[in-house]
Amino acid sequence: MERLADLQVHGLIVADEAAETVIGSLILTPNPCTTEPCLPGLAYAIDADGRRLFVTTDGALRMQGHHWAEAEPEPGSRVAAHGIVRARRDIAGRPYLAIEVSSLSPAEG
Repeated sequence: MERLADLQVHGLIVADEAAETVIGSLILTPNPCTTEPCLPGLAYAIDADGRRLFVTTDGALRMQGHHWAEAEPEPGSRVAAHGIVRARRDIAGRPYLAIEVSSLSPAEG
């Protein structure tokens, strides 16, 4: 898939808006620090093909305790997430990947 050049806006790096499907293991992992002061917690992410993508909806990280509108995935389960992948930075400038999920479902296999 071809990508347009990344564009940095207000400390976030925004890639082109091409949606993709990511298949991997759903995990709970410490969230990136996105507020001052930093509010620690566990966020949902997908480990897929050597990448860790934090799950977002409406631009917000999906944190532990989130109730999914679709099938209730469990950490450790294999999922297929469809959405827009973006490179972002936390408030300390550390990069991370996020997927703005439009659908999340159990993955085959």
